[in-house]
Amino acid sequence: MTTTTQNPQLATSTVGHDGSTGGRDQAPAAGTRRSRSWWRRAAAVAALATVGSAFLTPVSQAATTYSVTSLTVNVNDQAVSTSVTVAASTRTTAARFKVCVRDYKDTAMDFPGLVDAVLEPTGTTYSDTKTFGVGTYRYWACLKVGDQWSFLGTAKTFTVVPRTTPTSTTSTMPTQSAQSQWEFSYGESFSTDVPLGQFSKVYGSRWAGYQGIRNDTSRNGSYQPDKVLSVKDGSLDMALGYDAATGLYNVAAPAPQPPAGVNGGSPEYLGMRTSIRFRTTNPMPGYKTAWMLWPSSYRWVDGEIDFPESSLGGDIWGFAHEADNGTPEQNSLWVHSTATYAEGWHTATTEWIPGKSIEMFLDGVSLGKTTQNVPTKPMHWTLQTETDLTTKPPAQSVKGHLLVDWLTVETYKG
Repeated sequence: MTTTTQNPQLATSTVGHDGSTGGRDQAPAAGTRRSRSWWRRAAAVAALATVGSAFLTPVSQAATTYSVTSLTVNVNDQAVSTSVTVAASTRTTAARFKVCVRDYKDTAMDFPGLVDAVLEPTGTTYSDTKTFGVGTYRYWACLKVGDQWSFLGTAKTFTVVPRTTPTSTTSTMPTQSAQSQWEFSYGESFSTDVPLGQFSKVYGSRWAGYQGIRNDTSRNGSYQPDKVLSVKDGSLDMALGYDAATGLYNVAAPAPQPPAGVNGGSPEYLGMRTSIRFRTTNPMPGYKTAWMLWPSSYRWVDGEIDFPESSLGGDIWGFAHEADNGTPEQNSLWVHSTATYAEGWHTATTEWIPGKSIEMFLDGVSLGKTTQNVPTKPMHWTLQTETDLTTKPPAQSVKGHLLVDWLTVETYKG
């Protein structure tokens, strides 16, 4: 695809600030000695000149065209390298010259590109490397000349695939770290069964959480831990659904905390590796997880890492919000797995190294990693389980159980 930049045509007259036609054909100012007949004759001559000019071919410069002579992408794990060469028919300066990239949501994830790039007839090349999460992306050459963006050539695609890792997928809770950069902090295997309404009495020294009516994110669900949490057969049981007696949609957001003597009993960590084994008894559309690492400053601009975050009636997703740059509504990483909550047990692991990287694993497979806009301030872990982010509450008939077999926390040794 080529694009054309047109040069303005030469005008036969100019326009004054008041919108009048300027130049020699302008009417004489008041008080001149020229006769009224002279003005009529001059106006007639001007009219003939104007009509005649419509039959003249204006002088213009040749249009500038652009062509892509090469565009390549090389995927190495999650590091994606690109190289593009664009030639201009005449030497031109482009305000921006880069490779545009779009993800599955058509979100712009462009390579940074060059500023004030000189495009030569022999070709100008831009090369760069950027980290992308697992998924398929579209890309093409693009440039901005003046105020106009142009997309060049035919869009292509590249795919970033998952990779394996020594993350544990066993049904038994690990008691030590498998990697040297992490140090085991604590774990919870729910060895003591407790009935509904008694969870805080037995596990209260190692767990906290939210409580309140219609105060989850959508304002449709109510955090009611005493009506949701119990432990049975070695698993934490979250009973989610509509309570006809109260008219509330019961959800819970339990927050694991280390026992006394571990990390000072504080849930705050500067660098964490969290793992959790979970499943649901049945699909529960209308309810979701947002199991997150949340900044202990409680300031969203300091970051947010959610994995898994998705509907309990669909696939498993994860998201990392940009930190320290004032745009937390933007994601520096998103991951997607076709696995679902109800098909069986899954183990989700989040690795957060402050200021360096975030990586998400499901059942021993890396779904994605980012090194951009990574949180640098202390964070803590909350298993926020709530209603979907919609204006309508879930169907009253949707009920079920979200089970947690075990969870662990490791601290970053760096």
